[in-house]
Amino acid sequence: ISPLDEALGLIAQAEQALVGLPLIGVLGWVAAKLAAFNLLPLPAANGGFVLAVLGRALGIQRYWPGGLTTLLLFAYIAIAMSWLVAFSWYWLR
Repeated sequence: ISPLDEALGLIAQAEQALVGLPLIGVLGWVAAKLAAFNLLPLPAANGGFVLAVLGRALGIQRYWPGGLTTLLLFAYIAIAMSWLVAFSWYWLR
């Protein structure tokens, strides 16, 4: 998702959905979204940790190139930074 195209629309929809919720509802919604993002199979997230443990347990870790982990880590950082740009752009307009 481009931080300045679709993401701005998604953020606006989320803001409108959250306007009527009490604070505890907003905190629960944000926690659920962060938990779902953390379960993605990327190296810096818990989903990546689970995949690494399964790979070691099943003995298939040797087939995983080390450079792929670095590439996925950069993808994770790029996704997080693009959403940071989108949130910043949305709140500064």
